[in-house]
Amino acid sequence: MDIKWKKFKYSIYTKTIIFILACVSFSMFWGLSYKLFEFHDALYYENYYETSDFQSKIGRYTHNVIELNTKLINDSSVLEYLSGKNVDTENVRRYKIINDRLSKNKNFIYYIRDNKTGKTVTNIEEGSPLEIIKAQPVNMYENQWNTNYYYPDISDMINNTEIKVYTAVRFPLKSGDEFYEGYIKFENGKKLVLNLKIAVCVCIAALLASFIYFLITSGKKGKDDDIKLLGIDNIPIEISTILVFAAAAVSVLIFSEFNNIYSITFISFIDAIIGIAYVLSVMRLLKAKKMWEYSFIFRTIKTLSNLFFNNGFKKTNIALFVFYGIINGILFYSLCYFKDVFVLFTFFTFLIIAFNFACLYYFSKFVVSLQNIIDTIEEISSGNIDYEKKGQMMPELKYVMDNILNIQMGLKSALNEAVKGERMKAELITNVSHDLKTPLTSIINYVDLLKKEGLDEKTQRDYINILYEKSQRLKQLIEDLVEFSKASSGNLKVDFSNINLHDLIEQSLGEFEDKIKKAQLEVVVNCTDKNIFVSSDGKYLWRIIENLLSNAVKYSMKNSRIYIDILKDDVYGIFSIKNISASPLNIQAEKLIERFVRGDVSRSSDGSGLGLSIANSLTESLKGVFNVEIDGDLFKVTVKIPLFLGTAQLK
Repeated sequence: MDIKWKKFKYSIYTKTIIFILACVSFSMFWGLSYKLFEFHDALYYENYYETSDFQSKIGRYTHNVIELNTKLINDSSVLEYLSGKNVDTENVRRYKIINDRLSKNKNFIYYIRDNKTGKTVTNIEEGSPLEIIKAQPVNMYENQWNTNYYYPDISDMINNTEIKVYTAVRFPLKSGDEFYEGYIKFENGKKLVLNLKIAVCVCIAALLASFIYFLITSGKKGKDDDIKLLGIDNIPIEISTILVFAAAAVSVLIFSEFNNIYSITFISFIDAIIGIAYVLSVMRLLKAKKMWEYSFIFRTIKTLSNLFFNNGFKKTNIALFVFYGIINGILFYSLCYFKDVFVLFTFFTFLIIAFNFACLYYFSKFVVSLQNIIDTIEEISSGNIDYEKKGQMMPELKYVMDNILNIQMGLKSALNEAVKGERMKAELITNVSHDLKTPLTSIINYVDLLKKEGLDEKTQRDYINILYEKSQRLKQLIEDLVEFSKASSGNLKVDFSNINLHDLIEQSLGEFEDKIKKAQLEVVVNCTDKNIFVSSDGKYLWRIIENLLSNAVKYSMKNSRIYIDILKDDVYGIFSIKNISASPLNIQAEKLIERFVRGDVSRSSDGSGLGLSIANSLTESLKGVFNVEIDGDLFKVTVKIPLFLGTAQLK
């Protein structure tokens, strides 16, 4: 179960679901927060009369009733309107608006008394107006507020007068005006605010959980995997930061135009996609420790460093362009500065023309050199690898041409190697066919002879011996082919151990004793130190010695000697085998190491032509050195195997 969860945790599907969940949570958080702001009075206050909405309204109504009964009632245009005349002024319109508002109100009460004239104005029809107003939780009593909301120009209207103002809102409220509507909204908001708070907390918790999840899994496909960066991470962090803030600024502008919960939620969802993708990118860069490497500042510094501090074409030519711009700027500035001095004006004009002609000449040579490079590339790419460059090259571009010519030489070398390989492949097929066909043909012929009747027992026995000899040769040839294939491809499992080189050679000579006598040869071993130990694989080292001894026995002149020298230097244990060839060695030493190549060009001997090639490949597998020398008919092979330096070397 735990393994399944770990696999599921880093799944792309899980990450996608969590990403969408985080975006939804973010957008819902802002949508719900906007809704909470709509009910901010219900969020912060226990009673409706404490809210800013209520106090703002009572302040406005108080201002209206004072304005109506002080400023407007004494205005000449209003008095004319009240007398029945058709008057339309700003004060008349204002009087109508306030009068209409007050007449529709059900809960705002007021009492105004002018102590100078004794005139009173009130909308309270029962009881004592002053006692009723004083009993309300929010009121203005004798021009003094017990609320935080106050219209400053109220004082301007009643100062220096004997007017006393008493206003309040009657509680409990009656239905039918904006005080009652505000009260109902407040009470409904109180009920909704708790649910909104819970929903906002859930969104915050979901965002926090998503953040922790992405902090663990971002950039990984498994617990122990390395951090994998995405394409979006290639955007420099400074640019992506600017883009995120720009998106946020655009969102604020959109909010101001479409001020409703649906538009805010939708735009917040878009912002969430951008913002969370940005945060995840930052997480991956921080976890991969590549924040600085992927920054715009780092890339700019690196680009400028490559342009101005690296040797070669870019540095030189950018410096030349800068130099050209500076000199031209100085000359043109001087020309403009001395435009009123004819001699200096003429002098600087000549300098500008001469300097720009010199730059034009330099640029033309530059273009010619560049065209030479392009021509050379086109010729080489079309297959003409023997193409030779023409014309002189500018120093700034010479190293480019030199690199192209180096590529040309490499292509020539590769082509020659390919041709040589094809030739060797053709020779390999020819030689393998010949060497396999010869014993196989003999086997077929002698089998046909054995099928004939009337052969005596001795003849049959001779034929069978010949068949055995030819089949053994065929078997040996096939084994040599297989061993050569393994050795040349490097598919050998080598087990290094401590080997006494002298003892191994002596054992090999014991194995070849009968063959050496039969070939009428004498072996001379020169060894001053019989305790030369090498780090090698005994099986493969014995195979090398066997091949070399077999080669010497097959191709040595009769009644001659084979010399074997055993010695060492500071690094290698060394043995060499020298013999006089029975046939002329009209061949290069390197050719003898190739496959199916023999010193016996007529291929009349029994060898496969693989012995030296196998020995060479095995020596390389043992980290040794194989060398062949020819001096007239003297043939010498030297093999160097690393000395044994201790058990640590075997590891």
